Amino acid sequence: MNQPDTPAMSITIRQPRLWPISIIIVLVIAAFIVSVTPSIQNGLRFQFMFLGPIAGGAFFVLWLMLGSRIAWWERFVYLLAPVLIAGGVLSIVHASAKFAMMTYGIPLTMMTVAIGLHLGRNASKPRNRVLPITAALLGVWLLFPTVRLDGYDGAYLPEFTWRWSTTHEQALAKMDSSVNTTPSAWTAAAEEWPQFRGSQQNSRVSLADTPAFDWNASPPRVNWNMPIGPGWSSFIHVSGRLFTQEQRGDDEWVSCYDAATGDLVWKHADASRFTEVVSGAGPGATPTYHNGRIYSYGARAILNCLDAATGAVVWTHDLVDEVEASIPMWGFSGSPVVTNGVVIVYADGRDKNGLMAFDVDSGEVVWTRAWKGWNYSTPQLVNIEGEALMLFGDKSTLHAMNPSTAETVWEYTSEEWNGFAMCQPQQIGANSLIVPLGDGIGVARIEVRKASGEWQVTEAWFSRRLKPSFNDFVYHEGHLYGFDQSIFTSINAETGERNWKRGRYGFGQVILLEDQAQLVVLAESGETILLAADPSVHMELGRLQPITGKTWNHPIVADGQLFVRNAEQAACLTLVMSEQTDTVADSIQ
Repeated sequence: MNQPDTPAMSITIRQPRLWPISIIIVLVIAAFIVSVTPSIQNGLRFQFMFLGPIAGGAFFVLWLMLGSRIAWWERFVYLLAPVLIAGGVLSIVHASAKFAMMTYGIPLTMMTVAIGLHLGRNASKPRNRVLPITAALLGVWLLFPTVRLDGYDGAYLPEFTWRWSTTHEQALAKMDSSVNTTPSAWTAAAEEWPQFRGSQQNSRVSLADTPAFDWNASPPRVNWNMPIGPGWSSFIHVSGRLFTQEQRGDDEWVSCYDAATGDLVWKHADASRFTEVVSGAGPGATPTYHNGRIYSYGARAILNCLDAATGAVVWTHDLVDEVEASIPMWGFSGSPVVTNGVVIVYADGRDKNGLMAFDVDSGEVVWTRAWKGWNYSTPQLVNIEGEALMLFGDKSTLHAMNPSTAETVWEYTSEEWNGFAMCQPQQIGANSLIVPLGDGIGVARIEVRKASGEWQVTEAWFSRRLKPSFNDFVYHEGHLYGFDQSIFTSINAETGERNWKRGRYGFGQVILLEDQAQLVVLAESGETILLAADPSVHMELGRLQPITGKTWNHPIVADGQLFVRNAEQAACLTLVMSEQTDTVADSIQ
C-alpha cells in the first residue's frame, strides 16, 4: 500500500516588529529638527541636540532586546556590533569628530538596523540579513574617520569638511606673520573705538556732516582683505591702529595691525589654546585701550597689560593658576573694562575671586567680589541719577555696583530670566535700561530712580519679541534693532511691541550710524547689509560680501572706515572717503 507523500518541513522565521523603532527614529529626527530651529532658545536646542540621540539610543536598546521579536543571537549582534565598530573607529577618528560620533552615530545606527530588518524581513534565515546589516553598520561608522568637524553655525548645523583638507590655521601658519612696520613710530591721539562695542559700549557711531549712504548706488570700497587667526574677538581702533585677539596654533595672540594697510605691527603671544566643539578655536574677548596700554583677556583667563605702541608686557596674570578661575564651556568672552584706575574682569575663581579689579598700572588686586557660574557678558558702565554704576548680570539678576568697591547699589530680578548672562544691558534714557534676560529669552525695560536716598527699580515691560543670544542690539529714537535669534527685528522701546521682523541674516551683529539713521548688519555668512533705522519698514539699502565664512564678531566703524572680521578673514571698507584714505587705497590696489 502506497503511503502519501509527506511534504518537506519548511523553516520560517518570525517577522521583526518594526513599528516601535520607526516611532523612536521619528522622535529622534524631531529632536534634531528642534535642535537646528533658530527660533527656539539656544540652551533648549543644545539639550535636544545632545540628549535626543542618547534617549533614542536607550529606547533602541530596549526595543531591540525586548520588543524586536528577532532571534536572541541576532539581537546581540545588532547590539554589540555597533559598540565594537565604534570603539575601533574612536581610535582613528579626528578629535573634532568624536562629539559627532555620538550625536549622529547613534541615530545612523538605529536607521541602518531598522532599514536592514525591513529589507530583510522575508529572509529565510537570520544570517542572510545579519551579514548585510553588519556590513552596512561598518560602512556607516567608517564615514567618521574621513571627516573633520570645524564647529557648528548659529543654528547648530555641523560644519563637516574632508579630514585631510588643509585647515585655515595650517594655511595661516605657512604665511608670513612678520612685523611690517616700526612699532615705535606711533603715539595715541584719537580713541575712535577703544573698547568692546565702542566708547560707550553701545555699538553706535557718529559720522557728522556725512549724508546718508546708498550702497545700491555707491557701495563702499574694500580697502583691504587679509587672513586672520581664529577667534571671536572684534577690533578696537586707536589712532590708525587696530587691536584684536586671535589663535595662532598653540599660541593665543594679542595683535596690532595698521588700519590703513592691514599690515601686522606687533604681536604678543601667550602659550595658550582654547577650542570647543561648537565655536571652534580662539579667544572670544575684545581688548581694551586705555592711556597708552592694551588690556586683553584670554579664553583661558590670561589677563595682560601691554604697551600699545610696542606690545611689550607691562604686567600679566594667569588667573587659572592664581585663583583657580573656572573656564566656562565657550571660554572667557567678557572683555576687560577700565574705570576709576582699575581694569575689571570676570574670573569665577575660588573664594571671593569671582569679579576682580586690578590696578591699571601695577596689576595689583584692588578688590574682588564672590561670583560663581558661567558668564559671557562684559561689565557695562552707566550713569544714573548722577551716579556712575557698573552693571553685571548672573543667572537671574542684574546687579548695579559701585565700580570702585563692587558693593551692590541696587538689583533687578526677573522670573523670566533663565540662564547665564550673554549680552549687555543698554541705557536708553536718563533712567531707562533695556536688560537682556539670559540666552535667547527676551528683553525687559526697567526704570531706575533714586528718591529720598532710596533706589527704586520697576519693570515697565518684558518682551519675547526681541530675543538676543550672543548678538547685541542698538537703540535709536525710541526703537530697538537687533536679532530675534536669527531674524533681524525692530521693537518699540516704549511698549516692547514688534515693529517688524524681517531679514534672515543668521546670528549676526549690528551697529548704528546715528547721524544717518542707518544700520550696518554683519550677517553670520559674512555678508554686510545696510539698513534704514526705520521702525515702519525693513528697508535694505545695499549689501556686499567683504568676508566669507561663519561670522559672529562685532563690526566697528572708526575714522570713516568699516572694519569686519571673523575666524578666518578681516576686511576694511571705506565709508567716508578722504584724500588720505583715497591715496592709501590706491597704493594697496
